[in-house]
Amino acid sequence: MKKNNSAKRGPQDTNQHNTQPDKIGWIRKFCGKGIFREIWKNRFVVLKGDQLYISEKEVSDASSLNS
Repeated sequence: MKKNNSAKRGPQDTNQHNTQPDKIGWIRKFCGKGIFREIWKNRFVVLKGDQLYISEKEVSDASSLNS
């Protein structure tokens, strides 16, 4: 029988997907070392509350992120 651990996760905000993002922007992610240099890749990030969304491409409507 599976235990329900939802109480350990904290309160769930049902209106979170309708809120505006707290921060939006680009970061550079370290992806390892190549033969001659280090490899860094750009990533687009959106911070909404305690959730961080990461994408390789810019999201045009960041307020519609659900998961």
